[in-house]
Amino acid sequence: MADFGTTALIIFLAVLYGQSAAMGALPMVLLRFPSTVLHELAHLAVSLVTFAHPDSIDILPKRVPGGWVLGSVKCERITMFNAFPVGMAPLLINLPMAWWAFQEQTLKGYILTFLLLTSAVPSEQDIKVAMSSLIGGIGWILFLCSVFQLIIDVSIYDSLLLSTIS
Repeated sequence: MADFGTTALIIFLAVLYGQSAAMGALPMVLLRFPSTVLHELAHLAVSLVTFAHPDSIDILPKRVPGGWVLGSVKCERITMFNAFPVGMAPLLINLPMAWWAFQEQTLKGYILTFLLLTSAVPSEQDIKVAMSSLIGGIGWILFLCSVFQLIIDVSIYDSLLLSTIS
């Protein structure tokens, strides 16, 4: 369990991260850089595994009309089969990794959890890519639900099996 100092640090980081856009461009870019790198690496990893043929990765922020683009991965071959996992890669990879990091219950683990959670949030563009193929998106959602159900069923079975053995 986190002590008061660790909890206060995580709350401070969360507030700082949330308010970073109001602090100006440089503080926002610097505070969000570690999460941006983790976010874009998740896209890159999944695009490689799903044969989306990543063409480039950019983690340097760019000013665009109406705001900033903090990073991007461009792919040459987004299909109905890989659009959902490539678009939702930060959520699919970084969220479970955050849970794993949280189990460490050290300051390092909590900070890593914070960075992984902030990097897991899909951007508007991520959602557009993921939902560009409705059939593929629905298929992946059904597949993930089945996997989660299987994990829950195996966990319940293991619990029952262990209770009957002891």
